[in-house]
Formats: sequence, C-alpha cells, structure tokens
Amino acid sequence: VGDEAVLLAQSSAVSVYAGPDRCAAARALLLNSPVDVLISDDGLQHEQLGRDIEIVMIDPQRGFGNRCCLPAGPLREPLSRLQRVDATVALGEYPAAQFQLAAALVDARQVVNPANRRPLQAFTGQPCHAVAGISHPERFFQMLNELGLQPDTRDFEDHHPFTAADIRFDDDFPVLMTAKDAVKCRDFAGENSWSVPLELNLGPDFRQWLLETLKRKKYRG
Repeated sequence: VGDEAVLLAQSSAVSVYAGPDRCAAARALLLNSPVDVLISDDGLQHEQLGRDIEIVMIDPQRGFGNRCCLPAGPLREPLSRLQRVDATVALGEYPAAQFQLAAALVDARQVVNPANRRPLQAFTGQPCHAVAGISHPERFFQMLNELGLQPDTRDFEDHHPFTAADIRFDDDFPVLMTAKDAVKCRDFAGENSWSVPLELNLGPDFRQWLLETLKRKKYRG
C-alpha cells in the first residue's frame, strides 16, 4: 500500500481502498462500506472505471511543460482532455481554472507522538533540517521559508523508501518532514523528527458546486 493511501486512512474518517485494479478496489469498497460517493485519486486515465464527475488539478507553478504526452512530455492526457472534464481546480492563482485551492502548512506534530504539537513559528531563529520525498519538494521548502524558517534541506525522489539514515544528521537539530513522508519514518524517527501537515481549503464556492452537481447527477441517473 502506498504512503498516500496510508496517510488518508490515518488522517480521515473515510474508508480507503487501494489496489492495481481500480474497478476491483471500487467493488470491494462498495461491498464493505455503506457509501454513495467514491473518489478515485489520479483516476482520469482509468477509462474502465465509471465516473459521474471529473475534476482536474492544475499546478500553475509547474504548468504543462512542453504540452506533450508521455514519453515526449509530462502529460498523461492531451490538453484537449480538459474540455471534457466537469471542473478544474488550481493550486493557487490561475485565471483559467474554475476554482482555486489554498494551501498552508499547519502546526508540526512530533512523529513518535503526534499528540505533541508545536507551532511552526517555534522553529524560526534556530537551525533545523527539512527532508522531503514528494513530487515537488521545492514547494515544501519554499513554504517553510515563507514562514521564516531557514532549514538545511535534503530532497529525495517521489515515493522514496525512507530509511533511518535518510533523516539522520550529525546534530540534534529538529528534522521537519511532510506528513506523507512521516508515515514511512514513524518506526525509526527520533524525538527531534516533526511532521508538518498541509492543510487544503477549496472554499465555499467549490463545495456548493460539488454538492449541487452530485445532487443533479444522482437524480439524473
């Protein structure tokens, strides 16, 4: 099971199913959980999986690269696919998107004892480290900088299989990491390791649109 699925299961009250066969995972979820809404993460290209609503996330900082599909470019679907989705959501300001997603880092949580929390401002003015094994680690480091932290950074590939050596340094300064990476470090993290969750807010406009669209799709089908 991937780190993202584990994080979702631990941080929410929803049922999370994962597997290489999206259709089989969806059937298993429906069989075992009383739900009427399924969310398939990164599921646009899984054409065999039926869907009522398609929502595409856009990262304005990264853009669309050379606008070519794999392997010539970074896209999994041609840009023309955006014309057939129900909504587009941008991470930050992006005029072409229908909705904007606001992101902010919240209080740090000690990896070995998540109940122990500390405001990120407590790490300003002191040496610290930051590690990240996500698709865009620079964004995590930049957000820490914007809050006044100046960590020594260490980045890895997305979905990196962390080991104790990856978060070990020749000092006892705090080690900050993303919540997704903390899932993989819990068994060997020290007391100076801190998880920094990312809080996302889509705002009332998106919530209203989603609820109205779900109702319309339900009564239509």
